Amino acid sequence: MEDRNANPAKIVQEEYKDIIAQLDAKAASAQASEGKTTQDADKETQKSGCDIFGEIMRDNLEWIENCGMFNPEQKTAARMIGMCKTAELGGYIEYCSDCKTYVGYHYASCGNRNCPRCQAVAKKKWVEERKSETIPGCHYYHCILTVPHMLNPLIEANGTTLLNLVLSCSGHAVVDICRDPKYLGATPGVVS
Repeated sequence: MEDRNANPAKIVQEEYKDIIAQLDAKAASAQASEGKTTQDADKETQKSGCDIFGEIMRDNLEWIENCGMFNPEQKTAARMIGMCKTAELGGYIEYCSDCKTYVGYHYASCGNRNCPRCQAVAKKKWVEERKSETIPGCHYYHCILTVPHMLNPLIEANGTTLLNLVLSCSGHAVVDICRDPKYLGATPGVVS
């Protein structure tokens, strides 16, 4: 007899786990039929830097939450990066309507602007767009200089005057460092 008070979310969650187990078994069977060993499969799916970064966030989340060094936005970012592409954020199952079978599953990404995994595609696209703007044969370096957040109200209050001063100072700093023979020994072109 079916329990009318059963939690629908739990039922769906259990069905989801079964489907994922079936898909994992199908993938393992396909690897075995191709003659791949478990070690070969492990080499193909080694963790990327993004996976390791997420793992670091998960392992240190309690410390991040309790140490008193991080603001609420930073704590939220750490939490989201730690959960990115894991079952905690949920996911979706791919279903082929032609053959009426489940063909794969993917965990949802966090979408946080600080997450290296979520921003990897946007970063790659941005870099490719910048490459089209460069002169062939010239080296190109992207450098980001930031202003401490506590100065934001001061910059906002003084409009473009202070912002122009900050941009000018950062440009001169980059030129001075690059001119030093210890670093580059050349005068760069700077756009800011």
